[in-house]
Amino acid sequence: MKVGEYLDFIKSQVGNYYWFGTFGQKASKQLYNEKKAQYPKYYTASDFDDQIANPKPCYDCAGLVKSPFIYPKYNAADDLGATGIYGKCTVKGPLSNPKQLKPGYLIFKGNDKTKTHVGVWDGSKIIEAKGHAYGVITSELNNTWKYFAEYYNVDYTAEVRPEPDTLPYCEHVLEVATLTDPLMLREGPGISFPVLYRMIKGTKVYWQGEKSGDWLKVKYRNIWGWAHKDYLKIC
Repeated sequence: MKVGEYLDFIKSQVGNYYWFGTFGQKASKQLYNEKKAQYPKYYTASDFDDQIANPKPCYDCAGLVKSPFIYPKYNAADDLGATGIYGKCTVKGPLSNPKQLKPGYLIFKGNDKTKTHVGVWDGSKIIEAKGHAYGVITSELNNTWKYFAEYYNVDYTAEVRPEPDTLPYCEHVLEVATLTDPLMLREGPGISFPVLYRMIKGTKVYWQGEKSGDWLKVKYRNIWGWAHKDYLKIC
């Protein structure tokens, strides 16, 4: 998989759930029962029923980074935890300087023998399935992240073009104008649809004219989704 395609997928998962032992399956009672039987100590939170009622894809930290390669078509060879993924990578090492990181690199917590957590560097921040209380989020780089690796499943030969800070002016370029961050970019025109991305105030999106009621279909980076018109304005 090309690095740009990989990053597009990882970015699109922000806002989804953290369930230990999962790698992209949607929240359901069946999945909950199966995983609770496997990992009972990770399934004690009180909000599982609420998440099942609003099903979204579920991941643990390693599940997020490996999902494109094992779900929905399962591939046992790539179904590894953070330590196993790091061990199988050939370009890797201790992280001493952010300049070592390229977009799409994996980034790890842990020690020389065991990697306890993994995320993906998007060029400026880390995308990680942090834990059940957080879900899939973006976070800042700090000194708790100790190692990096080129994921052996990702082709880094094609450079990721940096996203422009602004888009050229035209009547179809809109700006997120929420009173409180963020604005949800959703899979469909309504609050019942899954969140594809959380857009902060000032984010630029492109609208081609398609709408459904008070919802506009807009493009953020390479992600098409729906946002409410009341929180968008013409630049």
